[in-house]
Amino acid sequence: KTITGGFDVGPGGFPKNFNPLAATGGFTWLSTYFEPLVIYNAELTELEGDLAKDYTVGDDQLIYTFNLAQET
Repeated sequence: KTITGGFDVGPGGFPKNFNPLAATGGFTWLSTYFEPLVIYNAELTELEGDLAKDYTVGDDQLIYTFNLAQET
């Protein structure tokens, strides 16, 4: 049996480094190596925890506190 169709492996080439603070473009590889603290829900209306079980934003909106989820 022969299977035909497309196969997409993402952008070609290699990232210049794996430091997310110094990445210049093509952030698609980041999710392969790093998990985010929060992600958008399925409706893209609110942030929910991923590595963080929850988070709070200070009244001045300058201080964000993330409570990390326990590894299972």
